[in-house]
Amino acid sequence: MKNISHIVLFEDFVGSGSQVEPFLKLACNVDRNIKVLFCPMYILLAGAQLALRLQRQYRNFSFSPVLEIPQKMFHN
Repeated sequence: MKNISHIVLFEDFVGSGSQVEPFLKLACNVDRNIKVLFCPMYILLAGAQLALRLQRQYRNFSFSPVLEIPQKMFHN
């Protein structure tokens, strides 16, 4: 893709990440030279773990959540 160097994806809330994962992978595979930044407003531990796994899998992917909600905030 000409003249595109970055894609920034915003999301309001990410739980497990299962709904957003296919879109993140699609964005990363459009062109490996395009950097993809994923910025969820709120993300739970499972979603953050998924994003970290994708960060290891795709060198052009990074994520920067506004707030990662700690697991201890949830009661069993």
